[in-house]
Amino acid sequence: MDRTALTIEAPRGASNPVKEDWTDKALREAHLLKEGAKGFVDAAQNADLTTAGKVVLSIGVGLGLAYLSRGRGFGRIAGRTIGTVSGLAFLSDVAVHGKEVGSAAIDTWKSPANMEHNSAVMRKHLGEFAFDTTIMSAAGLAGGSVGYKLFHPNRAAIPAELTTQIGKTGIRQDYANKLLPAGYYANIVRNAEGKFSPEKIARAQRELPGALKSVETYSQYWHREIAAFNSNAPQKVDAVALENYFVHGGRGGRRLNKIASELKRMALEEANEKTATRIMEKLGQAQSIIYGQ
Repeated sequence: MDRTALTIEAPRGASNPVKEDWTDKALREAHLLKEGAKGFVDAAQNADLTTAGKVVLSIGVGLGLAYLSRGRGFGRIAGRTIGTVSGLAFLSDVAVHGKEVGSAAIDTWKSPANMEHNSAVMRKHLGEFAFDTTIMSAAGLAGGSVGYKLFHPNRAAIPAELTTQIGKTGIRQDYANKLLPAGYYANIVRNAEGKFSPEKIARAQRELPGALKSVETYSQYWHREIAAFNSNAPQKVDAVALENYFVHGGRGGRRLNKIASELKRMALEEANEKTATRIMEKLGQAQSIIYGQ
């Protein structure tokens, strides 16, 4: 019996797939991104009326957000603008460019066979997508910057009745009076010096939760103050802009709001010495903000 081994030849043109390391695939994807970056320049050179329309839209978005956020710092306006126009750029371009970019990336991950074609796809589609996002962001920031200057309250034009007692910290010192009831009862409950009678401490424990609930945030304080001014003023002020200006225009107002909110939540805790000590610490922080100590 002939025991010669048989040799089975593979069909011509067929080849066994080569197993690649993931780093080879990642390097190809990195090359695609590089090609997409090159396409950014091409997209800038080929900008057309469609791009001009996106620029106008982005400027309008920046102006609109600046108006809605009038009185706040420019950083907040810039952040909201970038987020909004980037989202618009994505929504407008993803249908046009997203499918092509995704297909090219998947194909290149699987095999290097179509590298030249996929690189061309990335130069066109990813380049245009990146350009649109960049140009729209820049235009939105420009609109926001102009809007900030147009709609931001002019300190010199704010009525004196609303700027009295505002010290170097930019905080109205009268606000400290709104925190006094909570401080009064918390100090008794804490009884740090041992000078209060048990009866007075017991009464303070009963009153403390209500005093904490009634604490005004700095935003509530200014909302009420501006509304009271407008109810009697012959010429009304922009309540939204001024409330933003006094509360959110600086770090101090935002910190006071946070402290006041924390004090309100403490109304749910047991009115004991430990809680009262924490309340006094929070009130001390608020006083430091108000008086710049």
